[in-house]
Amino acid sequence: MSSASSYKKLKKLGKGSFGSVYLVQRSEGGEPLVMKEVSLRGLSRKDRQATINEVSILKKVVHPNVIAYRDSFSTIDMLCICMEHAPGGDLTALISSKRRSGERFAEGVVIKMAYELTSALAYFHHELHLLHRDLKPQNVFVASDGSMKLGDFGLSKQLAATNALAKTLCGTPLYMSPELCAGETYNRAADVWALGCVLFEVMGLQPPWQQYATQGINRLLQLIARTGTLDLRGCKAHYSASLCEYLERLLAKRASQRPALATLLPLPLFAQLHAAAAPSAPPPPRTAAWGEDSPSASPSPVPALAPTPSGTPPAAATAAAAAATAAAAAAAARAAAAAARAADAMALGADAHAAVGKG
Repeated sequence: MSSASSYKKLKKLGKGSFGSVYLVQRSEGGEPLVMKEVSLRGLSRKDRQATINEVSILKKVVHPNVIAYRDSFSTIDMLCICMEHAPGGDLTALISSKRRSGERFAEGVVIKMAYELTSALAYFHHELHLLHRDLKPQNVFVASDGSMKLGDFGLSKQLAATNALAKTLCGTPLYMSPELCAGETYNRAADVWALGCVLFEVMGLQPPWQQYATQGINRLLQLIARTGTLDLRGCKAHYSASLCEYLERLLAKRASQRPALATLLPLPLFAQLHAAAAPSAPPPPRTAAWGEDSPSASPSPVPALAPTPSGTPPAAATAAAAAATAAAAAAAARAAAAAARAADAMALGADAHAAVGKG
């Protein structure tokens, strides 16, 4: 069983409202990992146990665009979670680098980012039935191959609510949905909005609501919840209409108007990426119609027939072979039609017999 002594800390990566994050390695060696220390101080016994138990959810998460779970252990007042390390840093650093250079992300890069994050969130929502609750560029990581990896998920509702309040009090709720800012109940549509805000920042190289950040937290909450609208003119000036329309759908003001992410993956915008991600299936076998001799392809195999002593297949066996061949190639209706054609072919005599022998 792992403990604090099982790992050596290589360097401190950052500090959040829950505790610190370190790059670590197991004492006996191995791949570098990221250890997040989550403070359990101030939680009731019930909430503390619920938080520890929720680590079991992380073990079930397997997706190419989600940071993978590796290990966890707890102390008296700390929960330590070890996750996959993404050496490319986070999306915030990538955006900052682009902003300093004065260059925007190429459209193809943005579409790839959008697809990968949409796929990861759709996996959370529709397969695991979980919410992320804290999607922002700082929680999107860059793998060694440049792909996006969604991280910092799975914390308990109690901790997530505390974290949201802490961010509201000491920072700005730039990625919070209108319903969250209004203090209303929320569902997976809040994650959809946050994804839209992340892509807005990727496309515009500035955080959402940046122009209102100096007007105070109450004014900002009111703008997001009620009267404010993100200005997409900068995005539309540099990116295609289809990509900007996708962004607009994510940023629908009313939660009920935001789409389920699983329905967006097959969009034409993502056609090539979605086709590449889909598991490949072998093409269905081709079976020629009974008696057909295709000059461009070898005849489809026909089940072997047991000959009579005279070497001529019996009529019953011939009919069974016809039905079996047709069933392998098509649905029941086509099988019946093929059997009928077989009966006609049998009536032709020598020609039909030659066709069967060829199978």
